[in-house]
Amino acid sequence: MLANFHVPLVGWSSHRDHANVAQISSLIAIEDPVLRAVTANDLLWNGAPGPKDLGTVRDLRTARGQAIIEAIGAGRGREEIADRLHVRPSDLAWMTSDREPTYPTR
Repeated sequence: MLANFHVPLVGWSSHRDHANVAQISSLIAIEDPVLRAVTANDLLWNGAPGPKDLGTVRDLRTARGQAIIEAIGAGRGREEIADRLHVRPSDLAWMTSDREPTYPTR
């Protein structure tokens, strides 16, 4: 289980299935947008061992980005949000981008 995990999402698996849909719904139901962003970020980086389904990653990135936008809109400071996510305030720009991530070709 996650050491710094704040909201219990039961049964997280690395495979996208109906259980993951319920867990994403539980994540989205977290009222505090900063906590929602932190929880989504924790699941992205520390959730389940092994590779994650691209759809699950996309859902978590979207939930995190929307939560950051909501927090900023509610007057929460960029520094506070970045500190809770353990990133720089300038990182919030790409974290809230709706663009698909790009990866270097090999």
